[in-house]
Amino acid sequence: MRWTYVGTLDDMVESYPWPNIEITKPSLDVRLAYAVVTGTPMLINDGYLILNSACFQSLSKADSPLRVLINKGYIRVLSRNVRRSLMQVVTEGADEGIKSYLNLRRNQKRWNIVQRVLGDFQDDPGTKGSFIGWPQVNLASSYLRLVHFLVDLPPETRGLENVPDKLFREIVDCFDKELSTTLSKPRSRLEDIIVNKSTSKAQRQSLMQVANEIYHHNFGIGLTASPPHGLSDTEIAVQTRLSKAFLPLYKSHTPKIRKISTLPLQVRIPDKVDYSNGNLLVPLFDTQQPIGRSRADYLQLRVRYLAGEVPEDDMLAMAKGYQVNLDAYWNSFARHGTVATHLTNAAVTSGIVLLSVAGIGTAAVPTVVIGTVAYFATEFGVPTLMEKWDLPKKLHLDKLPAKFKPRNWQSALSTRSALISLTVNPSIAQSLAGPLPPFA
Repeated sequence: MRWTYVGTLDDMVESYPWPNIEITKPSLDVRLAYAVVTGTPMLINDGYLILNSACFQSLSKADSPLRVLINKGYIRVLSRNVRRSLMQVVTEGADEGIKSYLNLRRNQKRWNIVQRVLGDFQDDPGTKGSFIGWPQVNLASSYLRLVHFLVDLPPETRGLENVPDKLFREIVDCFDKELSTTLSKPRSRLEDIIVNKSTSKAQRQSLMQVANEIYHHNFGIGLTASPPHGLSDTEIAVQTRLSKAFLPLYKSHTPKIRKISTLPLQVRIPDKVDYSNGNLLVPLFDTQQPIGRSRADYLQLRVRYLAGEVPEDDMLAMAKGYQVNLDAYWNSFARHGTVATHLTNAAVTSGIVLLSVAGIGTAAVPTVVIGTVAYFATEFGVPTLMEKWDLPKKLHLDKLPAKFKPRNWQSALSTRSALISLTVNPSIAQSLAGPLPPFA
């Protein structure tokens, strides 16, 4: 099983948004529906539920996909202390001087609304077992290691547009000195240094965006190296912005593929369903119903397929059967008037994009391919890379048909206006999450 840490719902991403990547309530609804269809349960920080506007809007509705999936245990909430309420998260965060929580407490009108919504959410019996602890590793040490990981890369591969190498190294030197005194609050301290050191709004924006990506990968590393209770023997993926700097951190799958033309693509969802009604997702979990059985069979075979135990013909047949059942399921709602006009063009389709571990490009790569790409229409998000596959050289990927190289991806990759949701390599996670040697 694979759980996905959803860095895209980070409230700091809203403060320093990635170009052309926006998370709205409708786009969140569609993404959560797709997560159910593809068997990718999610992990969300407790603070994201409060501070991310799309999450908070969803939290206020009992039948939203977010609330329904939390009640189903398909979304788990990460918290330093599973016994404290979300209101305590705010008050304790404000007492610790965290700016976002301080600002929330000072706005009495907004705080009243927040208290009402959080109280209603946590009074729901279904939420009681949804909170799990943080990874039992020092996240500050792995955060520092990731910063140094970026320092060691060639400047052009860091993803820091408008930031000279000299400036970045000065920021890291200051960060080292800060953490050498107390190894705590790495994110806040790096952000303070960035604000003080950056000489333009563009520099600050670029640095803060990468700082967010470090934070997301750091959680993925911590969760992989030391999964909370109930998440052992699982893979951990990270959903964040695509970056060639972090490609080496991800695990590759090894499916059996003889011909690239028969490579099984991801399933799709249609554009004429009201995905804001989370109750429509419940039957997909029920193996006593046809759609639930079909989904379970598909997901079980897919695990074996990605491990290289099942040939592509079997996987392709299973995916086609599951797609037929999905189409029939969604169409039954469309016929009964649950069409949502605001979801026009929200269909999720699939494609193939090739990446190199050494960098990102549109040219074919001999042995490494990113497969099963989910594409959301413009108003609902951006292309999302779902898996990283190792494939044999004999497939001649340099001759890949044009239909497997969507034009929109060339622009998305060049501007980094794409997301990834890729599995962290466990051995790399262990090496990054270990204790730091004493500072010099």
